[in-house]
Amino acid sequence: MAPQTQTNWYHSNISSLFQEIERVRNYLEKYIEGKENQQIVTEIVDDTSALAQLCYHFYLSPFERDILLMCVGQEIEPMFQSLFAKAQKNHPHKNYPTLSLAIDALPGASWHVLSPQSPLFYWQLLQIEPGRILTKSPLHIDQQILCFLLGYDATDQELAGKIIPQPPQT
Repeated sequence: MAPQTQTNWYHSNISSLFQEIERVRNYLEKYIEGKENQQIVTEIVDDTSALAQLCYHFYLSPFERDILLMCVGQEIEPMFQSLFAKAQKNHPHKNYPTLSLAIDALPGASWHVLSPQSPLFYWQLLQIEPGRILTKSPLHIDQQILCFLLGYDATDQELAGKIIPQPPQT
């Protein structure tokens, strides 16, 4: 990719990612206000973005994508921590995303996300803290996945060229 083209893609990618994060933030705010989230957004703003590539290659549903975006928001948008706390009954120590919050607040919720075969966990895109209730455990995005979504090379050098993403077994 030519340097100018790469720069343009990077800016477009970041812009698209922040638009998607803003959409998820709106879902959380509506949930806090007691309003129902009506519409499932299936299309990503920029289909050349890293997020679109990730969703395509790992077969993420819109709901799984939005859970991932909650975790991205936690990492790069400071206001997300206070939103998570408000959404979880203003509990100041629950300033993180959980599967329970995602199921309650995001449209298109599916219990399939709890399965180890769910792409989020099968491919270890997200981690949960061990020893806690699955649905109440803090969710964390994998650092390499976060870097990839931000447009930075995040390839594990030991795995580069050796793996090809496959759909999870159902």
